[in-house]
Amino acid sequence: MKFLTLLLTSLLIASASAAVYYSLSWQPRVTVQSAPDVGFTAGDDTSGASTVNSAWARLVLKSYPNATLTYDEAMNISNIGASSHQLRLRHVGISPANGNAAVSNFTSIKFTVIAKNGSTVTTFDYTTTGDNWNTPGTTVYFWIPANEEWAVKVETLSPATATATTQADLTIALDVLE
Repeated sequence: MKFLTLLLTSLLIASASAAVYYSLSWQPRVTVQSAPDVGFTAGDDTSGASTVNSAWARLVLKSYPNATLTYDEAMNISNIGASSHQLRLRHVGISPANGNAAVSNFTSIKFTVIAKNGSTVTTFDYTTTGDNWNTPGTTVYFWIPANEEWAVKVETLSPATATATTQADLTIALDVLE
């Protein structure tokens, strides 16, 4: 009986101590800045480009059947800050989705980041196989120096059998390490 009482008391103490915890508090402060150091600016080759506070951009591009259309400066990436930043390109989404016959209206959509000195920094190439997109993997981080503007070159290509007015909407993230 004593052993049973001791066992039950031990179980009660063990279950009560498992419910003991403590809390830590923190108080973050977030300050809205006027604009990020790294952002988008319209390129010389696209009249359909628009940006919002340099942190978001939209491009309106064309593709022609059986012809490569090149926009040497479709969009610019600008670092207006006083220090260098690391950047990378990352695929977020694309429409029409894989398995949709409209995908076969495209052969490739290639993005190339060109440094101020004219050298290629990285490429980000969307290609198709049948009715499926081959989406690019996330690029490695690359450095953009302070107070520099780099061009984003875009090349589009559609097959000879492409149907006019077919659209592809791409969402690409430009990740910036501060």
